[in-house]
Amino acid sequence: MTISSETNRWAYTGDGANQDFAFTNKIFASSDLSVFVADMLQTESTHYSVSGVGSENGGTVSFLSAPASAASVVIVRAVPATIG
Repeated sequence: MTISSETNRWAYTGDGANQDFAFTNKIFASSDLSVFVADMLQTESTHYSVSGVGSENGGTVSFLSAPASAASVVIVRAVPATIG
């Protein structure tokens, strides 16, 4: 399957209350995302969960605890290349 969008990065600023942050492109597995808060790589299941895997419209990264106020939140999509 071809991925037609070149958007691979979503940047937000935490407010201490919001736990949900959107990504707007299709991923095939939650491991296709890397999630950073204040430049520190977060761990799925420990820090966040992912919904919307396989959805054409993307989905949501939901943190177990809201990122601190003014903390940078960055979601990076890195879908592995396949030859076929």
